[in-house]
Amino acid sequence: MSAKNYRDKKALPLVEKFKEVVKNLTIKCVQLKEQRQEADHQSGRTTSAD
Repeated sequence: MSAKNYRDKKALPLVEKFKEVVKNLTIKCVQLKEQRQEADHQSGRTTSAD
């Protein structure tokens, strides 16, 4: 397998999968932070500067 072939068939698809996972985890993290802030607000607590 040539280097270009390896890059096109193995490396780039793997990098794209990693990018998608990081994107999804970032979105989930933001959603959880917002949920926590809303729960803290509803319970009367204030949140620290995160």
